[in-house]
Amino acid sequence: MTKRFTASDFANARFAEHPDGRTARTVKSKTSNRWSLDGVFLYPDDYMSRKGWVPVPSKPTITESDYQELMDSTSVPYGVGFTDGFHRAGGEVIPDPEPSNTDRLEKLLRESGFEFFTSGHRADARELAEWLNSDCVKAPGGDDE
Repeated sequence: MTKRFTASDFANARFAEHPDGRTARTVKSKTSNRWSLDGVFLYPDDYMSRKGWVPVPSKPTITESDYQELMDSTSVPYGVGFTDGFHRAGGEVIPDPEPSNTDRLEKLLRESGFEFFTSGHRADARELAEWLNSDCVKAPGGDDE
């Protein structure tokens, strides 16, 4: 799943990462939040959100589904120990990001149980979902993309 971050997501972050490997840090003032890349350029929060940057949380986080998966796959003592240590370290369990239209299409394709073939080979559900999304097919349950 790819989450699109908004300017407000960057407001409380100290660092950001770009998919191409670059990193940025905030330069805060009393009136605004600016981002410095290589110590030279200063960009506002909305620029960072439009250009695909990802804010790095200032405290440890785990999504609800990742947390539940971890708890389901471990023994009770380990789960209790992880939860206690995670919360003592200031960690927070956060809601899962809203799935994109492509994510919802992929889920529908996988749940259908059908196998899809293209050019004589079995098609990957993600690849097919991306193709359907590019042709403006909308999955139920969302307004994005």
